[in-house]
Amino acid sequence: MAIFWHHVGDQLSKRDFPRTIGSQRFGLREFKLEDVESDIDEGVGFQLNELKDGYARIGSSTFQIWGVPTGAKTALNKLRTGDWLLLLNSSEDYGFFEYCGRVLLRVPGEQWKLSYKLWGEQKFPIILFLKGTIVYYPWPEFVNDLGYGTGLKGMGRVHSISEK
Repeated sequence: MAIFWHHVGDQLSKRDFPRTIGSQRFGLREFKLEDVESDIDEGVGFQLNELKDGYARIGSSTFQIWGVPTGAKTALNKLRTGDWLLLLNSSEDYGFFEYCGRVLLRVPGEQWKLSYKLWGEQKFPIILFLKGTIVYYPWPEFVNDLGYGTGLKGMGRVHSISEK
């Protein structure tokens, strides 16, 4: 099991979290495969069995969805079903992680059509199906808990947490 975190930024988190993750105010957004299945590119070898295995492992048939730009491909090479992803709104002192979810499935390939359907643009084609919860984990506390320096900034990138 590995833990990854994505610095999304204030503007995009305010815009995109409610669409596919949820919010503190309204709770989790819940999807079923039927909600997005028709927008998944069939040419990438998407396996329904992989998602069903993820459901069985995580214990759910509903999920949240997150997408990241193609620039995160290398950072996500080691991401597997059962890993964790934390979503950070800002790495400023007032910032906090708003979501923590376990990976049900990384949809194979780059899903341009699904990205457009979910976020109104084709900028986030690496799609993850997650099962998680809305959280409040302040950035300064995270930096302190993991022993990172105070100058750490995510700058819109995906990172993995190294074992110490």
